[in-house]
Amino acid sequence: MTIYLGENIKKLRREKGLTQENLAEFLGVTFQSVSNWERGESYPDITMLPEIAGFFKVSVDEILGLNKADAEKKINEYLEIYDKQRYKDTPATFRTLQKAVKDFPSDFRLLVRYMELLMCEISPEDTAEYEKASREILSIYENIQNNCTDDSIRMWAKRLICQHLHTKAHYTGNDIYQLQAEQILSEMPDILNTKNYLSTMLITDKNKHYAACSDAIENMLFLLEHSVNHLCLYEEDFSTEYKTEALNKMLAVYDIFYTDGNYGKSWLDVIYNHGHLGLFYAESGDTKKALVHLKAAAEYAVKYDNLPDISERKAQFFESRNYVKTARGKTMCQRMKYLFTEKYEFSDEFRSSAEFKEVLTLLDDN
Repeated sequence: MTIYLGENIKKLRREKGLTQENLAEFLGVTFQSVSNWERGESYPDITMLPEIAGFFKVSVDEILGLNKADAEKKINEYLEIYDKQRYKDTPATFRTLQKAVKDFPSDFRLLVRYMELLMCEISPEDTAEYEKASREILSIYENIQNNCTDDSIRMWAKRLICQHLHTKAHYTGNDIYQLQAEQILSEMPDILNTKNYLSTMLITDKNKHYAACSDAIENMLFLLEHSVNHLCLYEEDFSTEYKTEALNKMLAVYDIFYTDGNYGKSWLDVIYNHGHLGLFYAESGDTKKALVHLKAAAEYAVKYDNLPDISERKAQFFESRNYVKTARGKTMCQRMKYLFTEKYEFSDEFRSSAEFKEVLTLLDDN
């Protein structure tokens, strides 16, 4: 894509009768920076583009010299790549979004997705690169909060920056980042002020209302699962018995709602919950129940991997709401075998049992 940023700045500056020094003074940059922009030797920081456009009273797209129809087509191509490849090949998707935000530095749909991928791709263990990425993440966040008018994107960016600051506090040992995350979190709407909740009451079209209610139910189940997990599953303060009871209750809830065996958005949670239960029962010495749940995890992993990309649903509340499976780099069978053989600390006796080997065979055959 050709970007005519330098030519357009030069043209607009001359139309206003300004010198490069005048423009540089207004923008708070050096004369040499403006000169380099106009010669195409460098670009302004993306966070400056709205300010430059505002000064000349034009859109950022006009500053860049983009044809709106062509630009929208290309942006949608990038968004589609993100949707299809996000979990299947995150590094490749990250590289694609890097190019996307260079091509369209003022498109907030691309920026928030790039922000998310940047958080995934840069390891906190690489201190120098992590700090550099952290500054870029914060810059994108501030750009979105200051200039984006789409509340869904603004809230998405708030969620991401909270997660980033929480992670940064953990790795740096600096509580100031956690306090910043909690301050931003305090400014976000509670569940009663979300689209999912309000849509169940305010939408009048019957089909759209049904879809909104169905989505809300599924999202509430997803929220319930993750609330239970973050309450006790990863905390040492809770006993194995407590965690076992919690996961069994979650599986019972799923069976109440997903009566057709298609677990929709909760597929992966169902599989992982059975796997966790297998580990917990093994730790408590109940080998029989451990093998029951490990086998269930393996069987569900096979069923999930064999699902078509789009599958029909028949359970109450989800009828006519087809489930679209997310493409991922590894199959669930591969993921569960890794957990069973590498991560879960089973005893040597348990691993050598014929029943456990049969569970692994289920995962190997698919």
